[in-house]
Amino acid sequence: MHNLESPVSEFIGERHPEPVSVADTVARAAEVLRQNNAGCVLVADDGVLRGIFTERDFMKRVVAPGLSCSDTKVGEVMTPDPESLLKIDEVAWAINKMAVGGYRNIPVVEAEGKPLGVVGAFEVIDFLDEILEDTLAARGADGDDAGEDQWHDVGGG
Repeated sequence: MHNLESPVSEFIGERHPEPVSVADTVARAAEVLRQNNAGCVLVADDGVLRGIFTERDFMKRVVAPGLSCSDTKVGEVMTPDPESLLKIDEVAWAINKMAVGGYRNIPVVEAEGKPLGVVGAFEVIDFLDEILEDTLAARGADGDDAGEDQWHDVGGG
């Protein structure tokens, strides 16, 4: 049964593509996004996360200023050194980072910085839906409070 203490590695988005390089063109990154129907692609060099390139980066940093997709390198317009999660971080921590930072996507990395994937807002919503379904199923038809032990008070008022 899933809960908010589950590690993010349990639901890293499967639709996120392999990372692109900082030396790749924006045209290449845009094609990777299109082929994978993804909202972002991780940017890595030497197997280490260097940045993230999102649809929003594309619109604000490439299209709006009129840059050439075939001449502009991803490294010039990506979001460098993005906030990231370790694969062992809890779902609750991912939700906190997303809410506080206003992120739709957060990279997930190994301890040494190797990119593993992305946790996106839609994956979080689907995961929370599973938790709620599990909770309702645990309550049973009689509406008792079985399953309440999966929740705990994290403070905060």
